Amino acid sequence: MRGPRRESSSDPRAELRRAHELLDSLSGRVTKERPWSYPVMAYSMGSVIWLEGEFRAARGHLLQALADPSAADPRELDSGWWVASDPIATAHAYLALTHMVFGDLNKATEELTEAVRRCEGLGYPQNGYNRAHTYFKQIWVALEAGQLEEAAALAAGMRRCTDESGLDLWRFVSATEHATVKAVTTLNAGADAPTLAALAANIARRVDGSRLIHLNVYLTFHDSIIGRLLIAAGQPEKARERLEMSLQHAQETGMHFHDAELMRLRAHTLTGRQQQRAALADAIKLARKQSATLFELRCLLDSFDLLGDTDRSALSNVVSRFPCDARWAEYARAQQLLSSPP
Repeated sequence: MRGPRRESSSDPRAELRRAHELLDSLSGRVTKERPWSYPVMAYSMGSVIWLEGEFRAARGHLLQALADPSAADPRELDSGWWVASDPIATAHAYLALTHMVFGDLNKATEELTEAVRRCEGLGYPQNGYNRAHTYFKQIWVALEAGQLEEAAALAAGMRRCTDESGLDLWRFVSATEHATVKAVTTLNAGADAPTLAALAANIARRVDGSRLIHLNVYLTFHDSIIGRLLIAAGQPEKARERLEMSLQHAQETGMHFHDAELMRLRAHTLTGRQQQRAALADAIKLARKQSATLFELRCLLDSFDLLGDTDRSALSNVVSRFPCDARWAEYARAQQLLSSPP
């Protein structure tokens, strides 16, 4: 009799160095006799490399995982791949995040639609597990794009999905996502400082609870939300403490996918202009190295807001590499700055 299904090779503890070593050691077991092993290994390596912040390299592995989806027929996987994460659905979801950091909202949406379609063809419990994971990524993209009504609808859908599937881990994640969407919506509505501080504390309790049980994956994204709330609540020192803790967490785990955002937000907690300038310069450098066009654009916009930077050449350069999509508030703002008189 086969044992219970495991999570995935890129497990929720985000021990990426160990995961990388494991995948390297398993690469020799990819054989023609196990056709499902090709997409499994490609998606596993792609997801690990994505979490490490190497977005373009991750994209190559993820596309490789999707090159022959027939190799990952659910019936074949069921006999050999004893893991809850479906390689095809997960590869689409990570590709969606890749397109998001590149600034391409249309392609991100297309990949998420494919992930949902794949989930619908899976049996229980893989369908519920992977649909919850896809909901998580959909909410993430919606929040980054400022589509808060869409994020709220997705959070409600995720809650229904996790309640129906009875997956306790994803119920916990769903509650955190609901709190996160509510907090960002309240932040954008201009709530007062005590309200924002209370929302930050609520998310922090959930995120820190995850850390206590070593569920580390993706937590730096939530740390950035906590930082934003605390900055808006007028608590820059507390925000800096959270952001620096998160950067240390990234260093310890190798999970660098959100470092540029954490570094950008940290600049808002500093008081000296030279400190802010240096912090933003470091964030821009990393965003460019990672080809994270969205994060780079945000850093440059912050240079205008925090420092009054009037050098438009860098901003014009990143805009030329950014998909022309006014749904991104950052793109619309950059166009406005570039079109206004110097």
